[in-house]
Amino acid sequence: MLEVVFSSSVEGTIKCAQHCGKQIGGIVSVGIFCEDGEKKPSRKQQREAQRQAEQEMRRLQEQAVPLGGAPQDVFCFPLGLSMGDISDDGFSRGRKENISRLTALVPSEQVYYLESIDKAAAAFSSLTERAGKGERIRIWYSDQPDEYCGMLWFLSELLRRINKLPPITLLKLPEMFQVGDVVQSSCGWGGIQPELFGSFLHLAQEVTPAFLRAATLEWRRLQEERMPLRVVVNGRVQSVPEDFYDSFLNRELDRMDEEFSEAALIGGILGRYQLGIGDLFLARRVESLIDAGRLIPVTTPKPGDIIYRRRLKKA
Repeated sequence: MLEVVFSSSVEGTIKCAQHCGKQIGGIVSVGIFCEDGEKKPSRKQQREAQRQAEQEMRRLQEQAVPLGGAPQDVFCFPLGLSMGDISDDGFSRGRKENISRLTALVPSEQVYYLESIDKAAAAFSSLTERAGKGERIRIWYSDQPDEYCGMLWFLSELLRRINKLPPITLLKLPEMFQVGDVVQSSCGWGGIQPELFGSFLHLAQEVTPAFLRAATLEWRRLQEERMPLRVVVNGRVQSVPEDFYDSFLNRELDRMDEEFSEAALIGGILGRYQLGIGDLFLARRVESLIDAGRLIPVTTPKPGDIIYRRRLKKA
């Protein structure tokens, strides 16, 4: 089975999920975060948090259903297709220019992001060769914009490049799911523990020729609309202006003091609203507010550091 994912974090998780649960035990780390002025948990409370985490890990490992397969069966396409120009095949100069503009906000990691495009192109060549020989494909996606756009793009490219397609299944993450006695939700597969991946296998659905044609037409529609951003609204990808998420940014800004940490602003949006977008996109929207004179940088990040490690103040 060829496993297809659309972010590096999910790629690593899938590789763990292939063989998880075979050995009970392991190291569990617990991080405790406190707001300014909040009382630090006592040693007893910290030990209790550690005990509960270890207990939960044992339970997950005992119930885990390994996916099977090998690391070379996992193919990752972290192309960020919800943002920027998507008129090409996803690997060409236009996509690299989009990624370059976004990752300019974190200079020390820009080369890594650009190299990921070349690695994805090589991975696609390897996948199409194996798929052309009849190996089955399973696509992991969700309503997270990059994953949904990735699914549409991937099916469109497969149809264009392979004469005889192998069996393909889609596995979409449910909006809500139950783990033990707790109902959970996640905006994408990146938020799911590897031990849980096998529990979703029963949700996989075969891709029919009709669905394949519909997905291709949907991707072509998005390409022709030539908008800077794509979001998922009521289960469908829609093209929107780049300032689509600014209302959430403004809402979080209202919660901040006159001077504040930009990292706290971005972290607050990601944690509070679960929008399925990344920190770099939000950092770029903050830059637009600085350019418009609404925010003023107070400090400067260290050379090569990510740009939002600084303090800002409201104009």
